[in-house]
Amino acid sequence: MTEAATHITEIPWWVFDRLEDKTQDRTNWITGGLGSGKTYGTALWHIQRCFDNYRSPYSWIVGPTYAKLESIYIPAFIEAFYNQYRMVDGVHYSVVGGSALRIKIKRTGQEILGHSANKWRLMVGENISHWSATEVGYYPSRDWYDKCQSRARCPKAAIIQGQGEGTPEGTENWYAEAANFDEIDIERNATRTILHTEDNTHVRPGYVEKLKQIYGYDLGRLESYLYGRFVPFTKGTAYWEFLHSRNVVLDVKPSKHLPLLLCWDFNKSPLAWVVMQRQPFERGGYRYFRFVALAESSGKSRGLLDACAEFIAQFDPKEYRDTPVHVYGDCSGYFGSHLASSDAYDQINQALRSRYRVSILAAKAAPGIEARLNRVNALMAYEQYVVAAWCRNLIKSHTNTGLKKGMWQIEKPKDEDWTHYSDATGYPLFQLTREEDLEAPNKPRIFGTNLN
Repeated sequence: MTEAATHITEIPWWVFDRLEDKTQDRTNWITGGLGSGKTYGTALWHIQRCFDNYRSPYSWIVGPTYAKLESIYIPAFIEAFYNQYRMVDGVHYSVVGGSALRIKIKRTGQEILGHSANKWRLMVGENISHWSATEVGYYPSRDWYDKCQSRARCPKAAIIQGQGEGTPEGTENWYAEAANFDEIDIERNATRTILHTEDNTHVRPGYVEKLKQIYGYDLGRLESYLYGRFVPFTKGTAYWEFLHSRNVVLDVKPSKHLPLLLCWDFNKSPLAWVVMQRQPFERGGYRYFRFVALAESSGKSRGLLDACAEFIAQFDPKEYRDTPVHVYGDCSGYFGSHLASSDAYDQINQALRSRYRVSILAAKAAPGIEARLNRVNALMAYEQYVVAAWCRNLIKSHTNTGLKKGMWQIEKPKDEDWTHYSDATGYPLFQLTREEDLEAPNKPRIFGTNLN
């Protein structure tokens, strides 16, 4: 391998500009809309910097988690290797997955080593020539960046630089502090490139309209996710990992072959319920299961029978008669009332059992708020819990619900009606996943290679 490889196809203009800039110790931030090509372009930048630094044995790539590296970033590298250099996995380089993730370029012996930003304390050891990071707007802190910068010091490197890309996620976070400036910040030796979704000529038809459909009710997020700009987001503090660009989805629908998880919160009239399913999902050559919130109550029902009627209207018994309905929720539903001869779960069972295969599976003791929120936020961070874009009450709940200052208690302003939807989903999410390892879930790879 020579110092530079021959390009097969034309590279994006902004990647060319970043490669032409050989300023030492420079950091490039790429703030782009969803689908703007920032991940592929950054993978291409990283590969070319490997060829520029062919005498340097190591570089780093960083993702929010190891799973994200494998499902998002590694496929971008495989595509860039082939499109630009006609290099093939298993022939010219090899990919090793898992927590020891790396790409080994066979001819030069260079290794591109993978790291999880959530495991930044493990980012030690080798000196590197350069680094790149994907979806940096999802990272909880800048500790990973400090690790990268401190290790970018290989004496054999020709160009020591770093590059991070991601959608802006509001203005009250480390990413905005680091990257919200005009084209260049001389003092911090950093550049910023802004990419628009519609400027990517390879984006699939209708994708921009799809984003407008999802985020049209929230012009701030739409501006961020279409144009790569930092704008303020309304955000509570209870669900700190809830990011619309990651956890709100459109291309989902209920399955008649999987249990419907009917989740309740009983502490407010109108009552709140949400229907979820744990559905199979494939990305980046891996298959796993994730929770998908698919339907919700209107917020107008004033009693259990009204709320159950809403469920029946949304899930026609003629179609879902043989679909198991697993009922979860607030343990207070087991407590009787002087106004009724049976508890809430008994009433739900009586209202639905003639139409569906109903099972009451709600826990009889509530988890602590801290434990529940930590688990729900972890599921959000690892993208194992997503919300359909039409579940506006639940989205509002995850977006606006806050904690009392310095306490693990949900803030419940007078007359609010939004906190109860997220409470409804939190109980089963904790109950069903409390023993699962989210950093390394069981996700069998269904295509690709895994070579030493």
